[in-house]
Amino acid sequence: MTEAEADELVGRATDLDRLAELLRSGGAILRGPAGIGKSAVLRHAASAATGRIVSVEGNEASGAVPFGPFAPLLGASGPDGTDPLAVASAIHDRLTGAALLTVDDAHRLDAASAGIVHRIAAEGVPLLLAVRSGEALPPAIESLWTRGVLTMHDVEPLGPAEVGLYIASRLGGPVDPGLARALHRASGGVPLYARELLRAALERGTVRRHRGIWVLHGRLTAGGSLASVLRNQLHAQPPGVRRAVDCLALTEPIELALLSPLVSEAELDRAEREGLVRIDDTGDVLLARLGHPLYRDVALEELTPARRRRVADLLLRSVDEFRIPVDPTLLAAWRLERADTRPPQEWLQAARQVTPTDLPLAEAFMRAAVSSDGGPEALLSLAGLLTHQHRLEEAGEVFDELAAIPVPPGTRIMIASVEAFLLAMPGQRPKQALALVEQTTVAHGASPELESARALALWRSGQVEAAIPIGRTVAQDPTASIAARASAALTTCSAEIYALRFAESEFGLDLALMDSLVAQALVELPEAPRSAALVRASRVAMPVTDLDAGLRIAASGAQEALVAGDDGVRAQFSMLNGWMLALAGDISAALEQLNGAHAGRGVWMPTTLPWLRATLVRVLSAAGRAGEAHELLDELEAAPRAGLYELDTVLARAAVLEAEGDVPGAITTLRAATASGRSGGNRLRSDELWLRRLRLGDDGAASEVHRRYGRREGSVSAAIAAHAAAVRSGDRIAISLGVGALASSRMLWDACEAQADLIRRHRAVGDDTSATVAVERLATLVAATRGLAVQSVLQELRPALTRREREIARLAASLPDLAIAERLGISVRTVQTHLTRVYRKLRVSGRADLAGHADAWPELHDRV
Repeated sequence: MTEAEADELVGRATDLDRLAELLRSGGAILRGPAGIGKSAVLRHAASAATGRIVSVEGNEASGAVPFGPFAPLLGASGPDGTDPLAVASAIHDRLTGAALLTVDDAHRLDAASAGIVHRIAAEGVPLLLAVRSGEALPPAIESLWTRGVLTMHDVEPLGPAEVGLYIASRLGGPVDPGLARALHRASGGVPLYARELLRAALERGTVRRHRGIWVLHGRLTAGGSLASVLRNQLHAQPPGVRRAVDCLALTEPIELALLSPLVSEAELDRAEREGLVRIDDTGDVLLARLGHPLYRDVALEELTPARRRRVADLLLRSVDEFRIPVDPTLLAAWRLERADTRPPQEWLQAARQVTPTDLPLAEAFMRAAVSSDGGPEALLSLAGLLTHQHRLEEAGEVFDELAAIPVPPGTRIMIASVEAFLLAMPGQRPKQALALVEQTTVAHGASPELESARALALWRSGQVEAAIPIGRTVAQDPTASIAARASAALTTCSAEIYALRFAESEFGLDLALMDSLVAQALVELPEAPRSAALVRASRVAMPVTDLDAGLRIAASGAQEALVAGDDGVRAQFSMLNGWMLALAGDISAALEQLNGAHAGRGVWMPTTLPWLRATLVRVLSAAGRAGEAHELLDELEAAPRAGLYELDTVLARAAVLEAEGDVPGAITTLRAATASGRSGGNRLRSDELWLRRLRLGDDGAASEVHRRYGRREGSVSAAIAAHAAAVRSGDRIAISLGVGALASSRMLWDACEAQADLIRRHRAVGDDTSATVAVERLATLVAATRGLAVQSVLQELRPALTRREREIARLAASLPDLAIAERLGISVRTVQTHLTRVYRKLRVSGRADLAGHADAWPELHDRV
């Protein structure tokens, strides 16, 4: 199988199974567009047949000559071609006894060859034919389908999941779902196009590996031979067809009623026949789309600014003349192309609509609003977009421009509140935000908008408890603007999650108020519903009240954001999902999620980047990748970060120390943080500090862990509290039960560490029997994980071989039993007895497996 065929067969298992079934009842016709992989599927399906297989192919050259496709069967000894009946008889003789006849590109068969195929089918020879969609079939071939001799099987485009498998197969590594979805959209699920797009992207560097996962940086565009083929096809079209393609390249889909006045019916029919345009019936309207997404890139490359303006003008004139209702965002995009002068509010509304999915277009709309004398509102919107992309220097220039504009006190308060929000959230500078709020309050007086920004800045600076009453007061203030109230409600609920204030009835009321205010603030805060969804997911996922429920919510949120094209929100959900996967012991899957999130480019990425980096450092450390973890920790500590993430940074620093073998240093780091008393009410992370101390063997933390987790809700917290109580009592049986509770709640990472601690306790009191049993249990727990390589766990998987057993095992790796017995002065039976024990302890099957352990003696690790 060629590389191309292997690519084209990814995701085709269902097709192959169906064809195997159809072959038992006479055969099938495979139908699909060019590049879909019909030929590879046909050849692979045929290869499974037994007996003599005859394969022919229709093409333009052979199809012009009667019986041309069968000429290779006849060879030089066949009839000279002057007698068609003799040729047909000779071909029939060659086909007699065949177990299967395959015909690729059967739509190109000449009439005589199609007749031969029809006759062979009538004689009961199974057939597999491949034809291109939209092409007329020779009558003899079409009748095989219409009479039911052969079944038509459509080879469909691949879905996003199959395209992801294809990329992973080609690149040999995990693939970010965003890349898979982008390639699926750009290729239309056609394997040939996917392969060429990926090749071009690799050459340009727009697809690259980021911390072990393949991600997309930029756009996928056709290049090389593929672009040349598509370009030539466009150049061969008449003006009307090209005009239709240009219109759809600028914006698609377009209602057919809008396109029809610009293109004749004959030209539209031609565009459809050649696959350049397709018409979809939604039930309400007919929508015109490009036949394939790649035509857009090729057409746009040749659209000069002047031509783009002309195309936009054509569309806008059609809208005006025929009074066709069009989405306002499309109208704004065309007007932007035509360099129209429009009210700034129109540009800003369009910018809000496209911000989650198209940042460059959103920025273009905002700059158009600024140019249209949009004033402070337009400048604020632009500054916000720039800040969210961490283009802080450019955003600062916009704020400097705002500061120079004389405005009323109310407007100055609005500007300051927005700037404070941006400083505290994506800017990672909440202390500066607090200073700005205070300065503006002194200069212009207090306002709900400033107090909403103050609550946010307090929470982001790590003063969690102080933020809650201020945020709640603003959220409940009916005189405040809806934007200030909704923002304050989101801040209040987020802070309550960090403060673990779930047991109080106030949280439920705050959550209900948040939902109500967010629903009212869709115009002022279009991103608020996504923020509210993240808050609700964080309510379950961050305290990990229910691991299974948290995983479902986070995975669902990430998938919805992926479908919506919102890379920033997808990264947030992927981060939650990745951390919970790590807790469940699936370190490999966790790293895929976290690395994919870290490579994200969405509008909200800078807001939680320190948290994401800290989480990734901890999981890399758990995977035994201390070097990578240390490198990322350096990035984390060198970059600006809000005070809210200081405890996350402490946890990351301790994880790296542990992974590098400095467990005492890790404990010292954690103790210093817990002793400082400067958590600011961030119970979520301060609880984790105490728990990490316990997991590293600091028994002095057991009572505090029991107290803290004992008052939290959920089965996970109950298991942690039960284990901590057992450690506090020193009862090894109770500790063992505690480990079981952790495992039952699916906290496998914790369970492995707790079991390793139990082994150390058994060994400390000389209870070798219990230690041996505990090692077996730890091996079982570790085997249930993927990629877990915590050093404190692996060290306890060292089998308890006696000195004699180690000596004999080392010799047995290269010597027979008799030689060992003679060297050590013992009997062969004694050697064999010791080796049996060694095999059992190491869980190996014989001598061949011992060689891999020899270098590790006496520090021998079990192969789990």
